Amino acid sequence: MSALRLVLASLWYHRRIQGAAACGVAVATAVVVGALVVGDSMRASLRRVTYERLGRIDEALVADRFFRGELAEAASATAGPAGTAAPVILLRVSLETAGPRPPRRANQVNLIGCDQRFWAFWNAGASHRPGDRQIVLNRVLADDLGVAEGDELLLRLPRPSAIPAESALGRRTDTVLTQRAVVREVIGTEGVGRFALEASQREPRNAYVDLGWLQDRLGEPGRVNAILAAGTKLAEAAENGSSETTRAGTPRGEAASDTSGPASTAPGLAPQRPGMGPPLWRPLPEDYGLRIEPAGQGYINITSDRLVLDPAAEREIRRALAALGDFRVQPAFVYLAITLALGKHTIPYSTIAAVDFAAEPPLGPMCGVDGKPIPPLAHDEIALNSWAAEDLQAKPGDRIQVAYFEPESTGGVVRQRWAEFRLAAIVALQGAAADPAFTPEVPGLTDRRSIASWDPPFPFDATRVRVKDEAYWNRYRGTPKAFVSLATGQKLWGSRFGQVTSLRVAPLPGWTAEKLARRLALDPTRMGLVFQPVKKQGLAASAGTTDFEFLFLGFSFFLLVSSGMLVVLLFRLGVVQRARELGILLAIGFTRRQAMRVLVAEGLLVAATGGLVGVVLGIGYAALVVWGLQTIWLGAIATPFLRLAWAPQS
Repeated sequence: MSALRLVLASLWYHRRIQGAAACGVAVATAVVVGALVVGDSMRASLRRVTYERLGRIDEALVADRFFRGELAEAASATAGPAGTAAPVILLRVSLETAGPRPPRRANQVNLIGCDQRFWAFWNAGASHRPGDRQIVLNRVLADDLGVAEGDELLLRLPRPSAIPAESALGRRTDTVLTQRAVVREVIGTEGVGRFALEASQREPRNAYVDLGWLQDRLGEPGRVNAILAAGTKLAEAAENGSSETTRAGTPRGEAASDTSGPASTAPGLAPQRPGMGPPLWRPLPEDYGLRIEPAGQGYINITSDRLVLDPAAEREIRRALAALGDFRVQPAFVYLAITLALGKHTIPYSTIAAVDFAAEPPLGPMCGVDGKPIPPLAHDEIALNSWAAEDLQAKPGDRIQVAYFEPESTGGVVRQRWAEFRLAAIVALQGAAADPAFTPEVPGLTDRRSIASWDPPFPFDATRVRVKDEAYWNRYRGTPKAFVSLATGQKLWGSRFGQVTSLRVAPLPGWTAEKLARRLALDPTRMGLVFQPVKKQGLAASAGTTDFEFLFLGFSFFLLVSSGMLVVLLFRLGVVQRARELGILLAIGFTRRQAMRVLVAEGLLVAATGGLVGVVLGIGYAALVVWGLQTIWLGAIATPFLRLAWAPQS
């Protein structure tokens, strides 16, 4: 009898105990395979969701301000024909049903203002694109609202404001715009209907409107707050600091002369000389909300549409200026004094400038009524211009009280505070002191013809405004009536939003505001316009920090240990029951090694058979777990995104 025939005959004779052992192996294998397949399914499903929600999008820039939509063209131009970019507006809004039936509302809805370039990331045709006053909803949002095609919705949009609502001049009321829109189409919650930049398996509630229509409604024509890009490597360039505009600014050797040669073909590209390779992506100062304008006194004024320059922007502007040349820079911080008072005499609603007086034009000097320059003020000193001093009947040495609102409001409540200063000097209202450019543009205040017509976000009593106050406003506009040191102003009125309202730059010979705006190389990363590799991040997140296989193996730990112990016991029992058979084999001439080979061969065949059966059972077990997570245990994963999948290497 051959060895193979002996092994097969022995297996058949002991089929009960060997079958039990094979079942034990099958159970143990099924547990391991099931855990591995469930882990593969989780990982593959998360990857599928990433590709589904992003389409061909590789990188995204999402800003907390609006900037020119032409920057999308500049972004795609950096990658040549292979690159494409879409300007979009991304907002969180609320939607409410309109009509006679009881209203239903959905809050925290993702509103995407887009054009055909956005839909092309998913190869979606123009048929999905909404027109004016039309809106496209994904299925999960439409179900929440209970609407279908042709229904009308109320779209509540946040009113754009560059000035933070928590600041003293930020608006805390009238911050919502309401628009009507008709549901054009309800699309599925897959592909473009699942668009989201955040890595999450939850189905987003998305609404899509036409980009141009949304820009008109927001009063931001041609401007967006996000760029979605495919085929570009702007995030990698920012991380590596490979472009000269991203890290080093303009080299000093080129600071004094304009770049020669043709300009780039797309707005927002840094000028390049022939042979220098692909153009560099560089936003303009206006994309950061900066205004670089000539002032009547001969200096260049740098201000922000947010009223104050945030600390990071101030540092970057100073760095970029230093890279261009030895500019003299004078920071100024202008604030609104609710009251200037000396005894019973008061002046309402006056601008007060915190600035360290400069000695040379065009930033100075500040001269007294005697024509002599005024030295820098101490921390407890104030200077009044001649108009204010005459109105208050003040003289040097008097104690001047200043009422102002706290720079940050809490819970929408604006609180008033008082500070007292010693009048150190009276400034002649001429030269550097007669400068309305001290005060940055504030919508609702500086754009009004009279103080009485102000539309401020703070408590305002128009009855306090006198004829002489209106006359001063008509002639001098926002020219400060009082001055304190920069350190004092920053201590009293500085906030997390910033401590400077303007940087006043004394130009070098040959420099104009236009030239400075063109040559000022600001780092987009430091200024808040940063591309993020969203697809790369999403795929990394889909891998997870925890191995899903070991996680599910842990869930099945006791079953796995029990199956292993059962297999060991069954094999041991089989050997014990065959002790007499082994003795007979040894008695008829089998060596101990030959007898062991027979037992090992039987065990391997039993284990192989059980393992093959276990693989099939494991896949079935995984399918059952996935089905359970999609249905009865849906709360564990929030949304039914799982699909059965496995990788050969598992």
